[in-house]
Amino acid sequence: MILFEDQVGRAITALKSGGVAVVATDTVYGLVSRADSASAVNRIYTIKERPRSMPLALLLSNLTEVRKELPELDPFVESAIREFLPGAYTLIVPTCQSRFEILGGGESLGLRVPLLPPGISKIIQEVGPLASTSANRHGRRDPASVNEIEDSLAAKADIVVNEGPLPGVPSTVIGLTGGKAYVVREGAVSQKDVIAKLERLSCA
Repeated sequence: MILFEDQVGRAITALKSGGVAVVATDTVYGLVSRADSASAVNRIYTIKERPRSMPLALLLSNLTEVRKELPELDPFVESAIREFLPGAYTLIVPTCQSRFEILGGGESLGLRVPLLPPGISKIIQEVGPLASTSANRHGRRDPASVNEIEDSLAAKADIVVNEGPLPGVPSTVIGLTGGKAYVVREGAVSQKDVIAKLERLSCA
């Protein structure tokens, strides 16, 4: 059995070299690669059998990194990011950053800043921004543990980092385009908490 620390080290090495890893987030297990590697992002699409019309998310470690990587965000979006993140949300934000065009979002970008488990926290610190999507074949169940990841998918990744069982419900998706906030997909966060955050944001 590979020790957890060795799994994390192998994931960092693989990702820096343009590889793909399976890692834990605060919701489900995900497939990740460097966000600036077109070949690695292409591998994620191939492994997941995901339509190219469906963008990947940008996974960052903290709000300081958000400001660094996405300096063009307007004050409303910045306020929303502070309200929702870090947490089990994916925020759809408008962006003109051509650097992340390979994630497929066009003029918008799915942004994730999870409450990070130890493994992925260290990985992002060492590797930098990651492209991310759930570690399941397109249309299949989101995995809450490594045992729920299909063997054929896991075999195509360079390393699987096992951080034990997760909640198993994907992130709640909030749109932040057109100067307003709205729910795109209900998920890991309770409807009550989502509504409370939306109300605080609308009153800000």
